[in-house]
Amino acid sequence: MTKKASCTLLLAVIFSVVFTSQGRCESLGNEIFTVAIPFAKEQFNKDQITQKMQGYRDVVLFDEQKSRIAAVGHYLRKQEATALLAGLKTEYPEARIARLNDFATPGTSLPWLSRVQLKKLGYQSDLISYGPHPYIAFSFPWTSGTQAENGRLLLHIRHTPSLQSSSSIHVKIAGISAGIYDITQKHDPLSLSIPLTPFADFLDKNIHDGHLNVTVEGTLRLFDDTCKNQQANELWLAVDNNSLIETNQTSDTTLLNRFLADSAPAVTVVADETNKDIWQGVLTTVAAAKAAIPSIKVSVAMSPAVNPFGHTIIVGAFDQDMVLEGSTLYLSPEGARALGNKAAGLLASSRATVQTLEHTEWDQTGSPLAFSSLGFKTTSVKGAGELVTQTSFTLPQINGFPKSLTAVLHLTHTSIPPEDKGFLKIRLNGHLIASQRLSHKEKISPFFASFSLPVDKLTDMNRLEVIFAYYLNQGNCKGMPAEMEATLFDDSSLIIGSEDTGQDLQLNRVMGSMNGRGALVAPQMSYTAMRPLMDWAGMYGELHHKVPVFTLVDKLQDAAQFDYFVLSVTDKPLPSGFTPLITTGEDIAVRNPLTGEIPFRVTADAPVWITQTFRHQNVPALVFSCLAPDKAPMPTLDLKAMEQLGGNAAASRDQYWQSMAIGKKLIAQSPDQPDFAYYWNKYSLLATLALAGILVCFFYYVYTQLTGRRNKE
Repeated sequence: MTKKASCTLLLAVIFSVVFTSQGRCESLGNEIFTVAIPFAKEQFNKDQITQKMQGYRDVVLFDEQKSRIAAVGHYLRKQEATALLAGLKTEYPEARIARLNDFATPGTSLPWLSRVQLKKLGYQSDLISYGPHPYIAFSFPWTSGTQAENGRLLLHIRHTPSLQSSSSIHVKIAGISAGIYDITQKHDPLSLSIPLTPFADFLDKNIHDGHLNVTVEGTLRLFDDTCKNQQANELWLAVDNNSLIETNQTSDTTLLNRFLADSAPAVTVVADETNKDIWQGVLTTVAAAKAAIPSIKVSVAMSPAVNPFGHTIIVGAFDQDMVLEGSTLYLSPEGARALGNKAAGLLASSRATVQTLEHTEWDQTGSPLAFSSLGFKTTSVKGAGELVTQTSFTLPQINGFPKSLTAVLHLTHTSIPPEDKGFLKIRLNGHLIASQRLSHKEKISPFFASFSLPVDKLTDMNRLEVIFAYYLNQGNCKGMPAEMEATLFDDSSLIIGSEDTGQDLQLNRVMGSMNGRGALVAPQMSYTAMRPLMDWAGMYGELHHKVPVFTLVDKLQDAAQFDYFVLSVTDKPLPSGFTPLITTGEDIAVRNPLTGEIPFRVTADAPVWITQTFRHQNVPALVFSCLAPDKAPMPTLDLKAMEQLGGNAAASRDQYWQSMAIGKKLIAQSPDQPDFAYYWNKYSLLATLALAGILVCFFYYVYTQLTGRRNKE
C-alpha cells in the first residue's frame, strides 16, 4: 500500500468515527453506580449508620465480613457517582465508587405509599373560615392507580378556644359523611385520622376526574343565645396546610407522579450539554416541575452535578427518552417534551387546568368561561352569618387583561323570614365589589345575577368570593336556630370582554398576558444567558399550571409567528426605540426631556440586571439584560417578586428589585435629531398657555365688537 493510500484510508477512518460519534446518542447501561461508604461493624450499628445518612437519597445498607456498607445514590452513568464521591470524600475518606449490582439483586417493584400535603398542592397558608357555621372545601389528587385500602386522611384542625361542648365538626369525603367529631375544651389543635378503607368501593366506582373532594363543616357555639353566636367575631375554624392524605399507588403511570411528589422541597435539573436542544429540554423540565408542584424549588446546574439530598433530573443526548433510577431521572430532549406533555396530568392540584384560549378578537357580547372550567363544582352552604363559596382563576385562564369582566352567577336560596335580613355579597381579591338584598318570597326559583368586576383589581392569581349572608332579627333567638340554605351552580360564568392592548404593560401583569406560542431569544447559549429564562419558565409553569409552548431561538423573530417574546440579551445592545430602557453596550440611561436630568444610569463598572416589559408588534415582550452578567449574578425572580413590580422596568443588584415607570415624561435616550414629540414634551406647558392667551384675546375681541354694535344701535 502506498503512503498516499495509507493517508487517505486513515483520513477516511477518522471522518467516519467523527461523523458516527456526532450522530450517536449516549447509551444508558443496565449497571447502577453508587458510592460505597464502609463503616466498621465494631464501631457502628445499623441504627447509627441510618442516623448519619438520613439526609441522603437512595441509601441502602449491606453487611460485609468486617464492615457495613452504606450505598448512596443510584446512577446509570459513572460520572454522576464521581461527582457525588467528590462531595463525600471530605467526610468519608474511604468512600469509593461501586456497582450496586455487586451488593445485591435489584428489588422488585411494590406498591408505594404516597403522602401528599395540602401545602404541596398550592395551599400556601392554612384554610380559614369564620362564623358559627364555617365551611372549608379542598381536594387531593386521585390519579389512576390510587387505592384507598389502608389509606387515611389526616386533618389538623384549629378553632376558637373555649367553645361550648355542643360544638362539633362534620367531615365529608367525596360528599359522604366521614363522621361528626365533638370539640372539647382543649385549646390544642384537633388531629383527626380518618381511615379510607370504608370508602374504597365507593371511591373506585365514582372518582373519575382526578380529584378527591373533602369538606369540613363546623357548628361553633360560644353562648346558648343564637343571636350572640351570630354576632360573635371570635368564631373561626382553620384546617392546617400540613394536613395530608396517605394512599397506595400501584399503577406504572404514577412513577413520575411519585418522583415529582417525593422531590419536594427541591429538585436539581442538570444540563448535560449546552446545545439548543438540551437547553430547550431543561427549560421545559423546569416549567413541568413547577406546573406539577408549584411549591417545589427548582435549581439548574451544569453536568455532572447531582443533588444528594433531593432529586436530580439530567437532560442529555441519551439513547432512551425517559429512565428513572432511584432519585435520578434521565431525559433526552424528546423525553423532556414528553414530561412536559404529561406533567399536568401526573399530579393533580387545587388549581384546575383549562384549555388555552387562543389569541383572537372577542365579539361584542364577550366570551363566557364557565366556573366548571375553572375547577369549581356546584356548592351548597347552610347556616347563618356569612356563608362563603369561592372560586379562583388566573390571568392566563381569561387570556390576559380584558377591557371588561362580568360575573354571571346562577344561584338559589331558601326564603328569608321578613323579620330577618339576607344579602348577596361579591368580593374580588378581598375587595367588596357589590351587595344586594336577597328575596323574602316563599318560593324562590334558581335565578341569575350579574356583576361587573373591576379589571384594575385583577392580579396574576385571583380569588372570587360569592357570599350568602343571613342575619337573624335580634328577637328571634329562642328555640331551634334559624338557617338559610343556598347553592351556587357550576354553570355560572365569567364574561370576558375583548383583550385590552391599549394600556401600558406592567411587569406585574406580563406573565398573565403570555399565552399561546412564544419565542425565547438567547443570542448566546450559555448558562449566564439561560438563567433568566429558567426563572421565566418556572414562573410560567407555576402560574399557568402547564408547560409553555415555546421555541428557543438565537435572534428576534417576526411577531406574526408568536404570541409573546422573552429575551435574554446579556451584554448585547437592543435596537433604538425597541424597549423603555436601551442598552448601548457601555451604559443604560433614562433621561427627563423636560429638565435634561438623568435620574437613572448604569455603566459596565457597576453591573446591574435590568428587566423590562413592553409590546413589540402588539404582543407582550419581556427582556432581561446586563452589561457585565458574569460580575453580577442575576437574583432570583419569582411570581411573588414579579407581582410587586408595578412599573414597566426594574433594576436589581444583589437580591432586591426596584421598579420604575418610564412613560411620556421620561425617555430612554435623547434623540440625535430632536423631533416634534421631543419639543412638545419640553414646551407643551408654554405652548398651552400661549394658545390659551390667544383664545382669550380672540373671544374678548369678538365680544367687544358685538356689544359695541348693539350699543350704537
